[in-house]
Order: sequence, then C-alpha cells, then structure tokens
Amino acid sequence: MKKRKIKANSIKELADLLPKHSYSRDARPMEPVNLIVIGNKRFLTSHFKDHGWYRADKIGAVSLSKALVAAIFNRSYRAGPISDSYLAGHHFTLAFEKPTKADTFRRRHHLRLWRTPYKIMGRRVWAGTVSYDRAVGTYEGVLPTHHIAPTLSWEESFLATSLGIHRPRHLTLDESYNGELNNGDTYDYDGKALVLDLSGFDL
Repeated sequence: MKKRKIKANSIKELADLLPKHSYSRDARPMEPVNLIVIGNKRFLTSHFKDHGWYRADKIGAVSLSKALVAAIFNRSYRAGPISDSYLAGHHFTLAFEKPTKADTFRRRHHLRLWRTPYKIMGRRVWAGTVSYDRAVGTYEGVLPTHHIAPTLSWEESFLATSLGIHRPRHLTLDESYNGELNNGDTYDYDGKALVLDLSGFDL
C-alpha cells in the first residue's frame, strides 16, 4: 500500500488504494475487505471495548489450548485467538470479537483490522474484515476451525448496530460475487465495505 495523502472529502479514493482481499499464511483466499474504520488506535480500541467487543488473544500454545478446550466442551472464551490473515502481505494489526448470548467459543462475531498508511483529517484509516463464526469444525480433516455465516452484509449491519451506529455508510470496493474461503466455506459479498468513522469519539 503506497503512501498517499487523502483529503477529508475524498474517502472514495480509498476504493482504488486499498487491497480488496485477505489471504492465509499460505496465500489461500480468506475474507474480502468489507470494513473501513477511521480513528486512532487508542480511541477505536476503547470504543470497541466499551461496546462489548474483546481484544483477541494472540495465537500461542496457551491460547490455542484454551481455545481447543472451549470448542470441545462448548465453553466461553471471549478473547479467543483469531486465525492468521494477511492483507498485502501484512498480518492483521488488531482483532476483536463479541460473544453471542450463548457465550460460547463455538459461535462469535469477529473482525480483523489492518493499519493502513492513509489518513483522513489526521485520523488513521484501517481496512478490515468482519464475519460471524456460526460453528466449529475441522480444517483438512484435522485442525479445528470456525465456519462463517455466508452473508457478510448481515454481520456488517450487526457491527454497526452494536457500536451504536444506526445509519452506517458504505463504500463500493468491488463487484458483488460469491466466494470461497481456504477452509471451503462459501460466502456472498456485495462488493461494499462498511465505513465506521470513529474519529468523532476521539475527544
């Protein structure tokens, strides 16, 4: 992602600047970019936390063990690790998740954010993916993995509402299409990214 000055009234320029798709470590397709957040790290992190979103634990021996136990026994793990994902060769910067009413690790709302080099009115622009983990299964018959709900736009709406944003904006990044993740899950993408301007909470 090349550096380029973005004017305050030209958010549409982001459609040509941002990568459109995330990938796994072995370059297999994952979710398309369907989220853009504007705001500095400290304030957006605080805003997510205040609205019931948990910062995901980093992947490691301890977190993976806790996740496995939570998945097998259908227990809560509100800060469970989120699988690695890359955008333009970069690992995600931040990841958040929100439990369902059932409060089980098997089902959760989750998102990933990548810090971009772009700013609008001095506020950082983040590219992201957001989806709903509907169940836990296996990957290639061995490794446990989450399976996502196919309609990505539903999760975008949930995210906006959960943050108290009832008239969200969207930016068209691509054409609509049906895609498939590296674990075989299919999804419907309308080609749009939810735009969350959290800079107004940066007071």
